Amino acid sequence: MKYVNIELGRREVRVNSATLKDGRLDVRCCARSRMDAVYVNGSFCIDTDGIVATAVKGLREAGQVDAVTLTGFTGALVVLGENGQMLMPCRALSDPLFDNVEGAPDERRLFDEGGLVPDSRSALYQLLAIRKEEAPLFERARCVMFLIDYIRYRLTGNRACDYSLAQASGLTLAGRREWNAKLFEDLGLVNLFPALAPADTVLGALSDEIVKEVGYEAQVLSTPANPVELAAYVLKPHMAVTGWLGGRIALFNEGAILSDEVYEARGKNITLEDGGNVLLLPFGGYGIIDRLKRQSVDGTTFDTIEDAARENKVFEYIDIRDERLMHGSVVDAVNAILDEQDKENVDRDVAIGLLYNSIARYTSGSMRLLDEINEAWCPEVYVLGQASRDQYLNSLMAMHGSRTVIASAGFNSSTFAFLSRMLKGGECTHEDVMSIVRNTSGLSTFRRMEDRQS
Repeated sequence: MKYVNIELGRREVRVNSATLKDGRLDVRCCARSRMDAVYVNGSFCIDTDGIVATAVKGLREAGQVDAVTLTGFTGALVVLGENGQMLMPCRALSDPLFDNVEGAPDERRLFDEGGLVPDSRSALYQLLAIRKEEAPLFERARCVMFLIDYIRYRLTGNRACDYSLAQASGLTLAGRREWNAKLFEDLGLVNLFPALAPADTVLGALSDEIVKEVGYEAQVLSTPANPVELAAYVLKPHMAVTGWLGGRIALFNEGAILSDEVYEARGKNITLEDGGNVLLLPFGGYGIIDRLKRQSVDGTTFDTIEDAARENKVFEYIDIRDERLMHGSVVDAVNAILDEQDKENVDRDVAIGLLYNSIARYTSGSMRLLDEINEAWCPEVYVLGQASRDQYLNSLMAMHGSRTVIASAGFNSSTFAFLSRMLKGGECTHEDVMSIVRNTSGLSTFRRMEDRQS
């Protein structure tokens, strides 16, 4: 069987195809394009037509496939009118429209009812902002869709809502795959989202128009867009650190945890297809490293930042939750924090070493908190997403956390989408997964007191 996954990342769209051959995934990138926000009539918007064009190009380049899936975290919304036309451009989450949202419900209520407090630019807050600022157009709205659902709609002509995206926006009830109807009612919002699609069902076939462009017929599936859900099914981990969603530390357990402790830690409960739960704690470490890269001279890569950390081992630490690290110069923020501690200022490379140690220590503390919440010790942690490539940080997390850290470049959303389909189709078993990942992308294991992969 051959599959295509259309992956909507933070900065690019990538279309990958894969088949399972001789115990490894034969993965091919068939198309990719940037997904930068474009400036349209005073607003930052997402080029939806460009995404569809990249998806169609990738499908055409892939050749005949058996099924198509989509993954990604973007919670941007598309508003459609009577005949399915877009009433307004799809606003990027960076658009100032969403800076100051009024009329939002109490955060504790959102947590108690939905299992999480939505991020500040989630669908709930977008709807409130659009209703206020685009009132005349919004009155003509007949359907609201997540961007990924809209791309599915453009490919098939069928409308459905991805439960994993609705849940992450706090629009569903904790532990139940259904809308929070009372929340919509209390906010004076009509629920214009399509019906929630059952996971891993056929959403529809490629439309006749798309078939003409790509040259074959294929089914588009309602596989969850949220790769954390896919990773839960494929790997069956107990704990993970992920760079997705700006960084999260995840505990995979049996049911939603709605305690005061979890609320105060800004935890998010995600209900899985099989009734299980993922508890996500926020983790800004990868965001800080990303900001360091963007503030560096041209040509600086994540590898060069990692090398600087490795060459400047620092065993002091600061609190990476300090808001100053997310505004202005990261190095200046580090030195401002050190000033308050009556410590000497440091240069950029030493600041990187200090941040790496601080990130690893913070991760270790969050893992201990999850152990306490779960009342059980977890000896292994998986590193998912692009974060898995940072071997030095992974070794520090193993050292500070006294745990085995397992990482692979193959722990990405497309791989999880492919393996999920292959597992459900009987092409492989859960016992095969780690071998397939190792054969395809390599697998690194880090243990305490080791500064190298094993």
